[in-house]
Amino acid sequence: MGARHDPSLFTDDDGTIYLLWQNTMIAPLSKDLSRYTGDPMRIDPTGSRPGPDGKPINRIGHEGATMIKVGGKYVHLGTAWSTDQGRKGSYNLYYCVADKINGPYGPRQFAGRFLGHGTPFQDKQGRWWCTAFFNANLPPLSRQGIESRDIGDNAQTINEQGVTIVPLDVQVLDDGEIFIRAKDPAYRNPGPDEAQTFEFVD
Repeated sequence: MGARHDPSLFTDDDGTIYLLWQNTMIAPLSKDLSRYTGDPMRIDPTGSRPGPDGKPINRIGHEGATMIKVGGKYVHLGTAWSTDQGRKGSYNLYYCVADKINGPYGPRQFAGRFLGHGTPFQDKQGRWWCTAFFNANLPPLSRQGIESRDIGDNAQTINEQGVTIVPLDVQVLDDGEIFIRAKDPAYRNPGPDEAQTFEFVD
């Protein structure tokens, strides 16, 4: 199947398995995972954000693409540095939502700070969590005051080496929209180094 950066698999309700890779291509696979059964297609959020060089960015991130389904909707997750510059700021998780797997997807939304390349999952009690890991150029930062600390000058995190799991708030809102956000205050909101402005920040 060739070189595919950060591949992940998603199984739809009808049993169709999809491969996601790069940021972000998607294609259906045969049941034995040996070949594509349809042409690869690019999926991106609606809209764009200003890039550090002044050019608009319309992709969800640059790696770590994955997919979950919530409330019958497709949730495409991707990873980027908060500053939209390589290895500067926090390594974050973002998402966008669609009614169909190939889109169109809605705007890019914020899921959690320091959760980049994380995998959301549900436990047996139905609670949502997200994996997180150390990805930084410096030792882990203290959680004290991290919510208001600008860390955009270097790749930094509060995660220790190894795997951390962070509880997620995953909701289907009254209007049918999907809301995903880390519950822990240290992970919940974008930091001051975040390049994009988001709604639903508390």
